Amino acid sequence: MPKTGQRIRKHDMKEDSFVTFAFQAQEYIQHHQKLFLLGLGAVVVLVLGVWYFSSSGRRTEMAADQRISEAFLRVQQNDMTGAAQIYRTLIDEYGGTAAAREGLFYLGNLNFVQKRWPEAIEAYEEFAREYGGEDPLRTAAAWTAIGDAYQSEGEHAKAIEYYEKALRVPEAKSVFAETYLSAARSAVAMGDLDRAQELADRLYELESGSPQMTKMRELLALHGVMYTRGF
Repeated sequence: MPKTGQRIRKHDMKEDSFVTFAFQAQEYIQHHQKLFLLGLGAVVVLVLGVWYFSSSGRRTEMAADQRISEAFLRVQQNDMTGAAQIYRTLIDEYGGTAAAREGLFYLGNLNFVQKRWPEAIEAYEEFAREYGGEDPLRTAAAWTAIGDAYQSEGEHAKAIEYYEKALRVPEAKSVFAETYLSAARSAVAMGDLDRAQELADRLYELESGSPQMTKMRELLALHGVMYTRGF
């Protein structure tokens, strides 16, 4: 403190203010020690929580990736049943991971190539329901595969319903031509030649010179309809 009669310098004022603040802070902490420690603890818990969840998320993704690798190995060994079981475990235990999304689509494919149509349809439907907004291209592929499954079972109206779902996904435009042709096959099988010609028109407007358009003309010709548009 400055001596009596001396002017108080700015530096001394700052020191006095700092000392006063330090003592006040110390007094506050002593009187509110429990609250202070709780607040500090909350900050520590928050930091540790962020670290834990970040680390836990990475561990979960790594474990899920390992499971999908195991499923691939089973497929290479022609153990389709074992692969399907691993995919199902992956989907159930690691939902929300990228690997679970992949596994669900692959489970649909696995059942499809084995012609297990109900199981394939169920997996593809689940994929579209859970991840349709995240992966539109594969969602369209799932709708088309469901259409193919129903077509294989002779349920052509259902097949066309799912083909049309696939055709409403703009991101899948690159595979529309094959989907139009598949839908026309089901329309012809139902005897609905008007619907088949309407599908041919839509395909013509999309890709008039495509191989699928040539097959579409042949399909209609086999059922007595000469599709002459473009000639």
